[in-house]
Amino acid sequence: MKQRSISGSHPFVQCVLLTLALVVCGLTSSARAGNDQPAPVQLAPALDWREFAISPVSNPIFFEDPRIRTEVRLIYLFNRVSDDFGLNLGGTHVNLGGADIHAFGAQIRYALTPRLAIIATNDVGIVFRPDHPIPGTAFTNATGYSDLDVGLKYALVDYPAHQFLFSPILTYAIPTGGRNVFQGDNSGIFDVAFSAEKGFDKFHLIVNSGVRVPVDNDRNSTELHYSLHADYFVNQYFIPLVEFNGWTVLDSPNGNKGPLGAFNTAVNTEGADLINFGASNLEGHTQAAIGGGFRSKICRYVDFGVVYEHTVTSPEGAFEQRVTTDITIHF
Repeated sequence: MKQRSISGSHPFVQCVLLTLALVVCGLTSSARAGNDQPAPVQLAPALDWREFAISPVSNPIFFEDPRIRTEVRLIYLFNRVSDDFGLNLGGTHVNLGGADIHAFGAQIRYALTPRLAIIATNDVGIVFRPDHPIPGTAFTNATGYSDLDVGLKYALVDYPAHQFLFSPILTYAIPTGGRNVFQGDNSGIFDVAFSAEKGFDKFHLIVNSGVRVPVDNDRNSTELHYSLHADYFVNQYFIPLVEFNGWTVLDSPNGNKGPLGAFNTAVNTEGADLINFGASNLEGHTQAAIGGGFRSKICRYVDFGVVYEHTVTSPEGAFEQRVTTDITIHF
C-alpha cells in the first residue's frame, strides 16, 4: 500500500497543521520577547524652577531675594556722588562737589528651616572720599563701618507648580557704625518689607518693596524703597538682567538732630540706601536709578554678579552712578 506524504494529504489536514505551527511559533516568540523586554525608562526628576533663578545684584542692603537659602555674599560697590550735591543756605545753592564712596563687606543668610532664614544684610566698611574735602565738617576724607542690619525672612507663599514665591522680611539696623561715615547717629531703623518672584521657566521677575521706619523720627527720615528685577537664563555662565531701584521720603525730621547736624535743613537730597542723612523738608523727594548687568553661576555653589546703574532723577545728589559686584557662596 502506497503511503501518502503530508504534502499530499487532505487540504484540511494541511490547514490544521499550518495553523498549529503558527500558534506554536507565536507563543515561542511571545515568551522570548517577554524575557528580553527592556526595563521601563526611568524619567529624570523635573528641575526645580528655582534652579534657574538668581538673586538681584544692585541695592544689596534692601533688594532681598525671596528664596530661603544658606549663603555668604561678598560685596563691593563703587558709588559716585554727583557734582550737584550741595546745600541750600538762605536760598543760595552751595555746591559741595562730588565724592567717591567705596563699600565692601559680607552678608550672611542662614536657613533655619526650608521657609525661615536669619539674615544679616548690612555689614560693610565704607570709604568716603570727597573731591573737595572741607576740614572740620562731615565732608572730609573718612573711613568707617556701617550700621548692622539683621532680621528674619519667611517664605509665606511657595507655589512651585506656579513658579511663585512670596516672602515678608523684617530687619533692624543696629546703630553700630561710625559717625564719620554718616552711620551710628540714630536709635535704630526698622525695615518692614516683602519680596516676591514669579518664574516663567527661564525668565524671572522679582519685585521688592518696604518702608524704613526710624525709632527716632526726629533724627532720621522715614523712606519707602522699591525695586524691580528681570533676568533671562541664557546659560549658567551668562544670565543678563536689568534692575530698577527707587527711594521716596515719606517723612523727614525737623531740626538738626541727624547725622548732618545744622546742615540737616540745607542738604538737597537723601542718602538712598547706604546713608540716612535725616535731611529736613524733603517729604516726597524721590531718587531712582536703573541699571543692567549679568550674573554667572560659576558652579553649583558659587555665583558672580555685576551691575552698572545710573540715576534717572534730579538732582542726582548722593547717587549719580554706581557699580556693584558680588560673589555668593551657597551651602
